[in-house]
Amino acid sequence: MEPQLTIKEINPEVFIRAERMLRVLFPNFSSGWIEACKDRLLDVEYIGKEKNADVFHVKRNIKFDGEPSGRGKSWGYRKVTLWSGKSGFCSCFFGPYSYKRRKELCSHIGACILFRFYFQILKQQEKV
Repeated sequence: MEPQLTIKEINPEVFIRAERMLRVLFPNFSSGWIEACKDRLLDVEYIGKEKNADVFHVKRNIKFDGEPSGRGKSWGYRKVTLWSGKSGFCSCFFGPYSYKRRKELCSHIGACILFRFYFQILKQQEKV
């Protein structure tokens, strides 16, 4: 992936396929968690590689019912580091509810995995 990569406009067909891939990877996760990952997708920015891992920023301007969310209030963004597969680390692991977020996987990491799937599908379509 290219540094400073973001999604400006979502391709619905690619988005649906990427969502299915996320559901297959995390079959026991709630639909609410999947929805939170989807809501955060446009807020993900790929920063680059760092020690064999992909680094992302997830901005905190997610909104519910027209109001800014209380998530990540003291942060401008969350830094997510992803290794291959579904292992990753997020800066939210240092905040409130950090034990639960580490144990159950936060939606910041889920959104970055969804972002990765989205661009994998786009690259496959370009090759065809």
